[in-house]
Amino acid sequence: MDSDTLLNLTNMINTSLSTAERVKEEKAKLLEMLKDLLDNDPSFLEASEQAKTAGKAKGQARKQVMRQPQAADLDGKLSELKKHLKDINNNLSMYLADYARASGQNSFEDPNGEVREIVYVAKLVKKS
Repeated sequence: MDSDTLLNLTNMINTSLSTAERVKEEKAKLLEMLKDLLDNDPSFLEASEQAKTAGKAKGQARKQVMRQPQAADLDGKLSELKKHLKDINNNLSMYLADYARASGQNSFEDPNGEVREIVYVAKLVKKS
């Protein structure tokens, strides 16, 4: 990649970052305005209190069910499966990146003959 291309790409990233920050700030302002409107509406406040009461009752009922051995066992199995699926997907992502580099292709045909596109998702996070 030449220096002009890299400079242009850097500028586009910086522009996108600053635009994203501005949009986040605007979103926060609008959310606050909407929250204020809702908090000042008597019918919404009454409905909100009713929902809180119902939510607490639902939460208590859920806790009682989750205390049962069968529910606790199923919950544990679900947690294990979620972790396992996350590991599988992380490995699959690495395998697909390696496949794309090695083959020069951005698609993959699965055993059923379905052609799937290899899509990359990149995020920028602050260093800690």
